[in-house]
Amino acid sequence: MLKKTLLIIIFSLASEGLVSAAIVDQWTFTNDPVENSDIKNKSISTWDPDLDGNSWSGGVLTWGYDNATAFTTSSNAYQGDPNLGATGGTIPQLKVTIDTKDINFSENGGYGFEFTAPAGGITAGFVRFRIASFNGSVTMKMQGTGDEVSSTLLYSQADYTSITDLQLTYTWDLLSNNMLMTANGSGVLAAGGTGTITYSDSFAQDLTGIVNLSGFRTRQQGLGTSYMQLDAVTIEVIPEPSSTALVGGALALASVMLRRRQ
Repeated sequence: MLKKTLLIIIFSLASEGLVSAAIVDQWTFTNDPVENSDIKNKSISTWDPDLDGNSWSGGVLTWGYDNATAFTTSSNAYQGDPNLGATGGTIPQLKVTIDTKDINFSENGGYGFEFTAPAGGITAGFVRFRIASFNGSVTMKMQGTGDEVSSTLLYSQADYTSITDLQLTYTWDLLSNNMLMTANGSGVLAAGGTGTITYSDSFAQDLTGIVNLSGFRTRQQGLGTSYMQLDAVTIEVIPEPSSTALVGGALALASVMLRRRQ
């Protein structure tokens, strides 16, 4: 009976510790108005398919709106206060995943996003990220409370006639003061065949200035005939990884109790 009880305790603790990332909000562009998020019904005005240059078909939003000024923010999609309304009001890790189809840059520029904060919510820097092109060289960029950091070359636009799928992820690990960017995708090569796009790297940056985030918006869009086809945009909060400590503690307790029982 004691062994059975201990197994139940260990399983319960392990299950509690292995909590997966919680989706804060998400845009899947499946229902009209497509600029509104699926979970919190928050709008990103630059994703309105009625804007000149934008279009929507088959669950994919083509974001081609040219605002004439690259760095112009959209409406603020309020997520909650404190810290995006996350459980417990804290953000151990913040992750944004951008699932795209084709991306085309007709001019130098990028497609950028940022988190907003109430007064005092960010004491230094900006919580921003983007995918950018300069002279056809495409890179990822992100920022915490320090300077913007850049990936190495993701791909050269001249090498591809189109991108068929590309997933970009940006993660701020507030526990370890670290930022991570990853990319995985493929495209049709100009020379024929399929090309693979992969990238992953982390960057140390003091993130203690990120105190309280409350909203999300776009802050940069491509100019001219540039466009970015969005399949999904997902904001997640990853809880503090405590499963190892919980399971280890449970096993130690079980070992002691069993020895005493014997």
